[in-house]
Amino acid sequence: VQITQCLSNGTVSACRRFTDVGGFSCDGQVFVGLYAKSIALDGEIMSSHFLTLYESQAQLLVNAVGSKDADLGVEIAEQLSLNSDEQNALSIVLSRTYTRDAETWEHPDGHHIVRAFASMCGYFAVHTDVIELYDDEERAPYLWELCWSDWDGEDPFQLPLSPFGCPSVTFHGHDRLTRICSGLKGIQKKGNTYADFISDDELDALIGVIAHATKSRSGLFTKIEY
Repeated sequence: VQITQCLSNGTVSACRRFTDVGGFSCDGQVFVGLYAKSIALDGEIMSSHFLTLYESQAQLLVNAVGSKDADLGVEIAEQLSLNSDEQNALSIVLSRTYTRDAETWEHPDGHHIVRAFASMCGYFAVHTDVIELYDDEERAPYLWELCWSDWDGEDPFQLPLSPFGCPSVTFHGHDRLTRICSGLKGIQKKGNTYADFISDDELDALIGVIAHATKSRSGLFTKIEY
């Protein structure tokens, strides 16, 4: 059964087609109506992820986090239609009053903080897109790196991690993006040898965003959701 699910991230809306596999749990909540494709590779069932790409200058986020700029918070909340809980999390990020465990880097509300930070990435982004993909560190390392790699360079934000593993946000600078873009173009040139992990259309879109960020020397924030 095929359905179309529209994902809105403030600056753009992207429509993706998914296979109905029933409801699933994320962050302890059951989401009804959000579906993802599942595939079996080497006997292992894998579900697709949704990778949101935010092309933005990191310094804009550095200036905003901890600024306690209430007017900015109101503007972001209005532009992205944030609910009261999301606005509260955004206020915590803007005031930089979040904390994290010294060992695990987690916080019980880490998923809310990460999503609030991601909403700021969307607000400041010059371009945003949502890519559906599967990640595998060994068989699709470039995709895995975009999803799960450590912060590129010094992390000025020290965000708490979600206790559920997702969502997660990281940053990719110019040199890393140049290397990943070159690698993905090679995959594309060979006829998409990542076909088990990303469709041709999604690969084209992903390369386009990364290439633009590289050309403009912007950074790329990525948020991964299950």
